[in-house]
Amino acid sequence: MRSEEDLVRTLAAASGQVERPAGDLKDLVRARRQARRSARRGRMLLAAAAVVAVTGGTTVLLSDRPEPAAPAQGLFTMPAKNAQGLPLTPITALSPTEVLLAAIPGYGRPGRLEAYDSTTRTLRALGDLPAPTGVTGYAVQNVEVGERYIAWYGLTPATRDRWADFWIMPRNGGAARQVAVVKGDAARVDELRLVADSLVWSVEQGGVYRMPLTGGAPERLPGTDGLRLTSWPWATGFPGNPSGTNPVNVVNLETRETIAVKPPDRARGVECDRDRCAGTLDGRVFVQRADGSGRMFAPPTTWRSGPAWFLGDGRLLLQVNDPDKDKADVPLGIVLDPATGRAVGVGERPAGGQGDGVASSLISSSPSTVAFWHAGVAYRQKCEGKVCTKEATGDESAWTVLNVLALPK
Repeated sequence: MRSEEDLVRTLAAASGQVERPAGDLKDLVRARRQARRSARRGRMLLAAAAVVAVTGGTTVLLSDRPEPAAPAQGLFTMPAKNAQGLPLTPITALSPTEVLLAAIPGYGRPGRLEAYDSTTRTLRALGDLPAPTGVTGYAVQNVEVGERYIAWYGLTPATRDRWADFWIMPRNGGAARQVAVVKGDAARVDELRLVADSLVWSVEQGGVYRMPLTGGAPERLPGTDGLRLTSWPWATGFPGNPSGTNPVNVVNLETRETIAVKPPDRARGVECDRDRCAGTLDGRVFVQRADGSGRMFAPPTTWRSGPAWFLGDGRLLLQVNDPDKDKADVPLGIVLDPATGRAVGVGERPAGGQGDGVASSLISSSPSTVAFWHAGVAYRQKCEGKVCTKEATGDESAWTVLNVLALPK
């Protein structure tokens, strides 16, 4: 155990920005236990896991006081189905108090977009997600939110055709309009962004295209070979085929600033958003600036949660994968702020079972600004002979949602 003198030296060196861990899970759990003893004013769904000043391999617990789980801090519950009984899936935040939702009856079936206001606790329909006539195997893919419009694209993944179409609707709701149909290499869409009066998208093999919202032929942006979009205006560059490789640089498509990505040796699964990157090193989650500086490690028993490392505001959403993960004091997930090293535990585990996973949206094209889970669901393992399955029990009628746009900066 380190002495008080060691801790004093650690705090004195806190501005050195050397490689550091973001806190150990036992510190997060201890903070939650102390918070429970000091604040029994009802069950808090969102608690400060720990506020830490960390450097040189030492973690110093500065505060174990829980943050209030008020709607102003982005936490609320909402129905998991709409009035017509269609399942609702959170996509991303429209504002600190409103969340965009998809109401889709099943894969490949037309649905609609809705919005939930956490202040008034009301749902409102924005508009339908229509399917083009005469197109076989059509399915809506990812959704993107801009300042004036909501956009999305559709593919025909069940066919071998390289075909895609793009749609927009007013951000406040209204009729959807098909912008264009594209074919060939430009139709292998993997990321879509709304930039001013244009759609901008990247393709699976790398490369960025642009098209006005009025339609027309797609224009491939010069100098974007091998690039795939992250949060606009940033893109990441990959050597050769992007699949399964770490990025080599991040590029600002507006200023052309280029930063070489310098992950540690043996790093795997590296992804970058803006000028920060995350991945794993020897089974441990790390996050750093693209140039390799400011590297920190997440608690050792956490793992990636959802389709991407980053949420839309630059924070990381991590799943807790601890041996004691079924204990009530262990959070379902952790939101880690790379700018401060501060970790916040999210979600309460039900007694006697494994809780639901904390997820970000699979439908949002840009990194999502919501995380969500079923707070009242427990999973229990049932084994018959050598075959084991998980059975879900509890209430799935509501989502618990964390709107990160409402979190303090």
